[in-house]
Amino acid sequence: MGDTAFDADPALWDGENGGPQTSNVLFGFGDDDPELAPDPDAAPDEVNDWWEELSEDEREEVMEQEPEHIRDLDGIPSDVRHDLNQDFLEEETQRRLEEEGLTREEALEIDSDADDELVELRELVKLEETLNGDDGDDYYLLALDPEEERSIVSRGNPDTADNVSTLVPGTGIGWEAMNGQLGRAESLHEAASAADRGSDHASIAWIGYDTPNWVQAASDWNARGGRDELIGFQDGLRATHEGEPSNNTVIGHSYGSTVVGGSAQSSILGGEAVDADNLILTGSPGAMSNNVEELDVDPDNVHTTRSEDDEVVGDVLAWAHGTDVTSGWYGANVFESEPGTGHSDYFDDPQSGQMRYMGEVIAGER
Repeated sequence: MGDTAFDADPALWDGENGGPQTSNVLFGFGDDDPELAPDPDAAPDEVNDWWEELSEDEREEVMEQEPEHIRDLDGIPSDVRHDLNQDFLEEETQRRLEEEGLTREEALEIDSDADDELVELRELVKLEETLNGDDGDDYYLLALDPEEERSIVSRGNPDTADNVSTLVPGTGIGWEAMNGQLGRAESLHEAASAADRGSDHASIAWIGYDTPNWVQAASDWNARGGRDELIGFQDGLRATHEGEPSNNTVIGHSYGSTVVGGSAQSSILGGEAVDADNLILTGSPGAMSNNVEELDVDPDNVHTTRSEDDEVVGDVLAWAHGTDVTSGWYGANVFESEPGTGHSDYFDDPQSGQMRYMGEVIAGER
């Protein structure tokens, strides 16, 4: 997020007209620019200050008139984002069902080899069923934007949790892969809960950047773009959190670890670094660094693993983005992954050795 400044002040709202004053500093004037909501490049803490100053009526007005401008805006509380995104999910799912002439039951039977539009519809219905299921109240849909390839879901409320983890995916993960990524986040949530059953945990599946294909994965271009999005999202988690600061862990899998490593270095592109207490790098082709000391996170809180059976990193990517993060030279805490763990298998079993370790890190027990 940028640093567009504005005062979170009641004066932002025009008492006579019952709406916000539209300053060219605070608000844009293009056809698609918000008139009530803050500029999308405003810093998350400024967005949150603005939101907190609004009356209930003013909040309702923004939610009703410009939901598209705040439902994926870092600094807006998670429950507000969830409500607006769930409304969008229901509308988008129904629109696509009618367009295809299918029922929800029929959509769930769509084969993975079907056209992309049909597979996307199936995944929307699956996500809707999860959010409306028996445990639906424990899920928070923080972003859903098929056009921008973004989808973010949390198991647990990150605004009230003691421990918050964010999973950053790697190559070839589009927004429609949310259900699979959410399954991984749920495994992390289970592992953290096993490590500390007395605390509240939130585990986030974050598809918040333009993930590369296999050819693009040799470059750090996507990682450099993703770092800004990840920094903004983590700043938003800090801004909206209630009470004492949470223990925040950012987990990068595959190329996602390259994004995480890049985001943790203030020396890269602009002098900002991700606000995280712990980093976990799994199946990493490199973290845009040659030594853990280059990261703006305590080296004692950087943890890495790579399975001996990870054929992708071992044979294909071969540490294309810096020193092998599991080497002694790199200097991070290295933990073992169980034999037989393939590149896509690290998060499958919440009771595996690597997941128990990650759960302890997330819970602040290691």
